[in-house]
Amino acid sequence: MASSTFRNGYNVLQYCSSILPAKRKKIQSAMTVLDVMTTQLRACEEKLSSIQDYKENELTDLYRLAEEAINAMKAEQDAIEATLPQLADKERHGAMERLSRIDLMESNAKSVQDKLTQLHAHTGELCDLLEPQTTRLKHLETQIQYFQLLLEVETLSARAKPSAGSNGDIDALVALAALNQSLSTHFGMDVSFQLNLRSLIKQRMAFLAVELQAFHT
Repeated sequence: MASSTFRNGYNVLQYCSSILPAKRKKIQSAMTVLDVMTTQLRACEEKLSSIQDYKENELTDLYRLAEEAINAMKAEQDAIEATLPQLADKERHGAMERLSRIDLMESNAKSVQDKLTQLHAHTGELCDLLEPQTTRLKHLETQIQYFQLLLEVETLSARAKPSAGSNGDIDALVALAALNQSLSTHFGMDVSFQLNLRSLIKQRMAFLAVELQAFHT
């Protein structure tokens, strides 16, 4: 009985001795993995700590920049508020000047309008005075034109008339006929002078035709 128990114990001891190296290797491998993981964990903790420090520094910088921007905006607002009264006075002064200029322009416009009204009245009076003179001047111009044409008729008639020293100028007779044809372009609407001259020219041409015929026969 004791021998059997001893044998079993011995077998167990041998079995444990046989598997112990393998277990030791597994334990060593597990320890190696544990060391690597521990190293990685420490590296992660250090990186996390540096990131947290960076974030804290970044937030501090952002806060400082925001505070500086707020202070700058406040200073600008204070400067604007300080200049507002001066700007208001300047704008008020400019508005008063514009109103003064508008009043002056309105006064000048009224003065010009009054002068234009007076000028229109004087122009009307002047037209009333000049109208008879203008009518008379046109009548005188028509009379002058009539006498000029009458002188031309007499001159051409004298040239066309045969005499002791001349056989008569046929070209003058032709010019007299052409003048008779052009009378419609003279004197405008006043046909009385045209009729007088046409009658005179016809008389002169009839007389000259008889004179020329008698002279050449």
